[in-house]
Amino acid sequence: MTKERILVVEDEALVAEELREDLERLGYAVAGVVASGEQVLEAVSEGKPDLVLMDVRLNGIMDGIEAAFQTKAEFDIPIIYLSAYSDDETLRRAAVTAPTAYLIKPFNERELAANIAMALSSHKTRSSTLDKLRGNEPLVEALEVPGLLLDSEGLIIYANRAALTYLKIRDLSFIRNESITRFVDVGTREDPDRPCLIVAADGSTGYAIVKMESLSISNGDRIGALVLFERMSDKERGLLESSASALNKAILAKLPQADAAGPGYRLGGFVHPSPSGTGDLYDIFPIGDDRLCFYILDVMGHGPLAALIAWSMRELIHSVVAEDPDANPASVLSWVNQLYRNRSFVPETFFISIVLGFVRKSTGSYILGRAGHPPCIHVRNNKDPLLLWGSGTALGIAEDLNIEEIDGKLLPGDKIILTSDGIIESFCEKSERLEHTLYRIAQFSEQALEDLTDTMENHVRDHFLTDDASIMILERL
Repeated sequence: MTKERILVVEDEALVAEELREDLERLGYAVAGVVASGEQVLEAVSEGKPDLVLMDVRLNGIMDGIEAAFQTKAEFDIPIIYLSAYSDDETLRRAAVTAPTAYLIKPFNERELAANIAMALSSHKTRSSTLDKLRGNEPLVEALEVPGLLLDSEGLIIYANRAALTYLKIRDLSFIRNESITRFVDVGTREDPDRPCLIVAADGSTGYAIVKMESLSISNGDRIGALVLFERMSDKERGLLESSASALNKAILAKLPQADAAGPGYRLGGFVHPSPSGTGDLYDIFPIGDDRLCFYILDVMGHGPLAALIAWSMRELIHSVVAEDPDANPASVLSWVNQLYRNRSFVPETFFISIVLGFVRKSTGSYILGRAGHPPCIHVRNNKDPLLLWGSGTALGIAEDLNIEEIDGKLLPGDKIILTSDGIIESFCEKSERLEHTLYRIAQFSEQALEDLTDTMENHVRDHFLTDDASIMILERL
C-alpha cells in the first residue's frame, strides 16, 4: 500500500525535524521540508504531496497564509495550518483559504494524527464528489453565456472561456477554489431576475442577471451548483472603459517629474497602466529642507476601483507624513494601513503592496519599509548591487504589518530601484528565482538614468503585458 505523502512547511529547523519524525512514526512519507512560502509551489509541484502542514508565520516575503492561497489556487490539495497565533485577524485571513484544520502550537502527536487522518479522508470524499461535478465541464464549456461550476461550499471548480473573459481572469488556475462571493452576491434574493452587482477580477463593476441551478446526484444529494450570467451590455462596458481611461490619464499626469527630488538627485520611472484602470503609482516629495519621502505602490488587481484607491492613497500618504514629518516608514505605513482599513467603501479583497522610504538629501542616508511589495535594489558605483529584502504584510490585510525597516546610504552615482510585480513578471525567466531576476534588472543600471528608464519601458511594452507595471529610480548625482 502506498504511503500518503505530506509536505512540511516550517522555518524552525528543530520543529520541522520533530514533525518529520512524528509523520514517519505515524506511517506517512515526508514529501519534503521547506522553510519559506516562496518555496511551497515548487515543492508541491515536484513532491506531489497528498497534504501540506503549513506554518503560518514564515521568514521571507510570503507568509504561510499567502503561500496557502497560491497553492490552493493551483493545486487541489488539503492544507492544515500550524501556528502559535490564534488572534482574530490571523484566523480571519486563514479562513479565506478554506483550510482543512488549524492546529494551535503546542500540540501533541495524537492531535496531529487525528487531524491528518480526517483531512485526508475528507479530501478523498470531496475528490469523489468533484469527479462527478467535473463530468459537467464539457456541457458548461459549450455554453455561449458565462458559466461556473460550484462545489457544495460555493467554491468555483470550473469556469468556461466565456466566464473567464467576463470576469477578466487569464487562466482557470487563478479562479479555481475561489468563493463565488468574491465576484457576486448569490445569497437569498427576493427577485432572482433582479440584476446583481458583479465585481470582475480587475475591480471593474457592472450588473448582470445571475441564474443558479442546484446540481444533485441520483440519490438526491446536492453536490454543487451551476451559475450562469447574462452579459453586461456594450453600452455599460463602454462607459466603464471610458472612466478607466480618464482615471489612467489623471494618475499618469500626477507622476513626479525628473527634477522632483530637487538639487543633487534625479528621478526616473514610468507606469504602464492596464487599459481597464491602473492600481500602480509612485511619488516623491520634500519634507522640510533636507528630507524626501518616496514610495511606490500597487493596488491588488486593476480597474476603475483600483485606480481610485491608488489615487486616494496618494492623498492619504501626503497627509499622514505632514502630520509627523519625523516619522519612520514603519509608523507611517501602520498609520496609513489603519486609516485604509477603516474606509467602509474598500472591499476586503483589495489590498495594497508598497515600499515607502525617507532619504536625507545632504548625506544620502535612507531608511525604508516594505509591505508585501517586491524587494528594492540599491545599485552602487563599481560594486555589486544590494537587494533590500526586509519584510512586512501588505496594507489592508492585517492590523499588524510587522514592518522590518532597512537603512543604507546613497553615495554619488548610486541608485535605488523600486519595481512592481509587473516589472518582475516581464523580466522573469521560467522557474527563475526572484533574486536572480532582480540581479538581471540591476545589470541594466549602468546606463544613464534616462536610457535606463527607456530600456525598462520598452522591455515592458515588448512583452505585451495586460497587467500594470511600474518602476521608480532615484539617483544621487
